Amino acid sequence: MRTTLLLLAMSLLLGACGGSDDSNTGYQGATSSGTFFVKVATSPAPIPLNETFSADVAVYDSHDQTLMLDDVDVVLDGEMPQHGHGMSVQPTASKNSDGSVHVDGMLFHMPGTWKLHVDVTRQNETERATFDVVLEP
Repeated sequence: MRTTLLLLAMSLLLGACGGSDDSNTGYQGATSSGTFFVKVATSPAPIPLNETFSADVAVYDSHDQTLMLDDVDVVLDGEMPQHGHGMSVQPTASKNSDGSVHVDGMLFHMPGTWKLHVDVTRQNETERATFDVVLEP
């Protein structure tokens, strides 16, 4: 019983840490309140240090991850919390024909740990998915 509770507690803590990171294929995970499931594919992958990259962001209903939502607004941003700054550029975004969002001009200009934030807004409610991106010098 104690082992089961310990495993349950560990799985809940790990689940709260954010989405999965397979930087060679993208990032995916639930938003903060669990309403949405976000998939981010970058090009190139993995994200390069101090080179521009683009991203395609798809947002799904968290209860049906085959249902891509096209009635949401998406903002993709990067932040280096340990240094107290974000990106030094302003990326541009456009909708793809399938409802996903394409973002051009992303730039992580310093080595270290970045936070890739995906803000999803639907009917004036915003939730965030955050992914850790570690760039080596």
